[in-house]
Amino acid sequence: GMPAYSIAKSSMIGYTSYLRQEGAPHGILVNNLSPVGWSRAAASEDNLGYMEQMFPASDLGPIAALLLHPRFDRSGLMLHSGGGAVTRMFIPETRGVVFDRTAFTPSQIYAQLSEVLDEADYRTPQSTGEVGEALFNAVRQRDGA
Repeated sequence: GMPAYSIAKSSMIGYTSYLRQEGAPHGILVNNLSPVGWSRAAASEDNLGYMEQMFPASDLGPIAALLLHPRFDRSGLMLHSGGGAVTRMFIPETRGVVFDRTAFTPSQIYAQLSEVLDEADYRTPQSTGEVGEALFNAVRQRDGA
């Protein structure tokens, strides 16, 4: 794979969220299009024909037009698109577990790891200010603060 490319693309999720938060008071909408389209940079000897046939760059026109349309009122989205498909990329946060401090040991965390990793009822922070908010609130509640 291409680790640097993947890391850079993933970091755009947080950056888009940050820009949405900064632009909101000024009426500025910020979204990010993460394209999959044939180009000389994306092509390799192994996928040249497939990429050119299945992911022509022209397929990105409709989603780009939607994002630029004056009536499009969403902000903070990172949309992944190519080959006539569109998905949303986001970073969810699970409910996790708030441990009693006396039980906060590696073995106790491991014992409840399935609860930490449980994706049911996950939340999607909408801004950098909301990242970790559930964790902070749960700890405050446990500590009676």
